[in-house]
Amino acid sequence: MSSPFHPLASFGDLGVTTPGLALLSADAMPALLLGGVAVAGLAGCALMWTRARRSRQHEQRLQTDLDAQSAAAATLTRRVAELEQLNTDLERRLGEGARAQHESESQFRMLVDGLRDYCLIMLDPEGRVMSWNDVAARAKRFSAQEVVGKSLDCFYPPADAANGCPAIDLREAVRTGRLETRSPRRRGDGTIYPAHVVLNPLHDEQGQLQGFVMVIRDLSQEQEAKQALDHQQGLLETILENLAEGVVACDAEGRLTFFNKVAREWHGQDIAPTEPTEWGSTYDLYESDGSTRLPADRVPLLRALRGERVRAAEMTIVVPGRAPRFLLAAGDPLLDADGNKLGAVVVLHDITERKQAEATSLRAQRMESIGMLAGGIAHDLNNALAPVLMAIELLKSRYPESSSIIEAMEVSSNRGADMVKQLLSFAKGASAKHVTVKLRHLANEIHKLVGNTFPKNIAVTFDYPPDLAPVHGDPTQLHQVLLNLCVNARDAMPDGGELVLKMRNVSLTAETVPVGARLDPGDYVRVEVRDTGTGISPDILPYVFEPFFSTKETGKGTGLGLATAMSIVRDHNGELLLDSTVGEGTTFTLFVPTLESLATDETRSPFAEPLMKGDGRLVLLVDDQASIREVGRNVISGLGFRVIAAANGNEALKILQDQGNAIDLIITDRDMPEMGGATLISHARDLAQRAQFIIASGYMNKEEVEELRELGVAAVLQKPFAQRDLVRVLRHVLSGRQEMEFSRTPWG
Repeated sequence: MSSPFHPLASFGDLGVTTPGLALLSADAMPALLLGGVAVAGLAGCALMWTRARRSRQHEQRLQTDLDAQSAAAATLTRRVAELEQLNTDLERRLGEGARAQHESESQFRMLVDGLRDYCLIMLDPEGRVMSWNDVAARAKRFSAQEVVGKSLDCFYPPADAANGCPAIDLREAVRTGRLETRSPRRRGDGTIYPAHVVLNPLHDEQGQLQGFVMVIRDLSQEQEAKQALDHQQGLLETILENLAEGVVACDAEGRLTFFNKVAREWHGQDIAPTEPTEWGSTYDLYESDGSTRLPADRVPLLRALRGERVRAAEMTIVVPGRAPRFLLAAGDPLLDADGNKLGAVVVLHDITERKQAEATSLRAQRMESIGMLAGGIAHDLNNALAPVLMAIELLKSRYPESSSIIEAMEVSSNRGADMVKQLLSFAKGASAKHVTVKLRHLANEIHKLVGNTFPKNIAVTFDYPPDLAPVHGDPTQLHQVLLNLCVNARDAMPDGGELVLKMRNVSLTAETVPVGARLDPGDYVRVEVRDTGTGISPDILPYVFEPFFSTKETGKGTGLGLATAMSIVRDHNGELLLDSTVGEGTTFTLFVPTLESLATDETRSPFAEPLMKGDGRLVLLVDDQASIREVGRNVISGLGFRVIAAANGNEALKILQDQGNAIDLIITDRDMPEMGGATLISHARDLAQRAQFIIASGYMNKEEVEELRELGVAAVLQKPFAQRDLVRVLRHVLSGRQEMEFSRTPWG
């Protein structure tokens, strides 16, 4: 073992080793040592230098290591600071994320729980309830303990649950990715309600089924609201359908969408695909005159569709084969809450009756005007005809060889008198003396007349039973009506045809009174005069009963026939109706009320009365027409009377003041200048106390007749009168009978 102080040891300690030294033996060591003494000093220096160098190297290494360690420490410090910052940031972010997640979860929960109409239920893959929102808890009427962890079978009606519907729905949702259905569901209290159900499967990223989300919306309120809306809509449609007004509507594109029952009846058809510009022609729309086509731009519904507010627009529906219907239209565009156009609607109000009333009023005004004119004309005509008719009787007796000429004059005069009667009948409503009339006797007379005078190419048939009830009326007027209707039928068949006059007893009730007839329930004789002639066009039907309206050529008709007939029939408390079809013919139907008790007397015919003798009685004849005074004086004188004539009432009063007690009869005209006949009679009653009064007039109404009756007038002579009329009246007055006598009927 070497000494710690061995030089080699020192080298070795210094880390210096020499391979050769290690090979030296112990025997050679002394020599080496001897030689080493010489170099001991050098070696010591070298050793010292070596140690110094190594020390410096070691220091350098230490310094390097120290620098490296310092750098590493600085880096580590920096990294630690960075890590600390990262950690701080991470903790901050984690906190923010947690808060955000919590807020998100809270918002999601609030959103889910805040769904007011939707039940949101989370299911596991087996269909068990995991969670649900508050709406589900309230709507389903289940508590969480009753549902969570339970199968969704509890939400199905028992029958559906028993049939496996829940499992079927889950499989279908998985297969299709979404199941949506409307089907009944069950609440916790067992009630069943309609529901809209959406079932969605939930998968993870690997496509593994994680569960289901089921959204259920209760449709009970919606269904109730729909039912209420349907009920309200049905009620509105019922109201519109049953309105007395017509209602039509269209959408924004101009397609007709609604016609109520009244509109369908008025137009005679239902909605049809029609362009708006064709509405007028398709639905028979005319102007208010009923004859001019309504232009497309004046159709109320089209005007409303274009944005116009239509008010009080008059138009007419003229359906072929029907009477015109006059309407008043009001319409508006239909807009939604934002002002967008939805369509248009028009309400139609029937003013046909108003139009008819206006026409009747206008006719009445015309009739009144005509009546005023007719009064003056009739007075003048009667005064002109009266002496002619009276003179004819004288001419017959004085010039028998000229009887044919005199008869022609009589026919013409009577025809003129009849024309005046027609004019007065409808214009003044003059009174007539009504008696018991058997229409079958009038029909027999007319049948003979028609058979002898009508063309042979017209087949005439008169049909009436033997037990035809009598009526109360004026025979001459009724004869005139029937003959006029037969003549009109003849004129409507210029090429021949068939004329049928049919009479029947009928009983009318409130339900069987013909539409438009002004008749009370009761017993009537119905007379039909039917022809197979040309018929009357619908556009002139409303005017045929107006005075002076005629379809005949100029000179072949006065236009007074039907107007007079209507006036006579109405005066008999009857009705005259008309039905006509162009190309098929015309039927006039006349209703005349029967007598309450049957009369047995035959209808009187106005035969000529035998002449009488006046036995020198004194007659005061008062008339403002000289011709009537002259002819009247001759006729009355010829009957054996003495005659004093006066030209007016004042002149007659002077005569009465001088000879009043000697006068037996006063015959006076009713209408005279200065003083009329009625006024004269009122004064003459004190001046000629034994005198009988006869008044002459062209026309009188019932009120005027009653006034004359109260004055004590014994008889009325209708101008123009013939000698036989005068004779009958004189005989009646001188007989002492109290009732007022009329020369003849009708009075106008």
